[in-house]
Amino acid sequence: MSHQLDNAVSNVDQAMKQLRTAMDGIPVRREGFTDLRRRFVHSVSVLTTEASYARGQLPNN
Repeated sequence: MSHQLDNAVSNVDQAMKQLRTAMDGIPVRREGFTDLRRRFVHSVSVLTTEASYARGQLPNN
């Protein structure tokens, strides 16, 4: 089960890097998107941190 969590966290990390790259072409104050992205990034970081801490409670199979 923990390998599935590792894969999911890795996929989320890859998607967040793609989001950062995609944000380069968007003007900073466009429709409040930057604030939405900031709140989303914070939520994802909390999720991945909690998932990483929970990894020790999951079986390795």
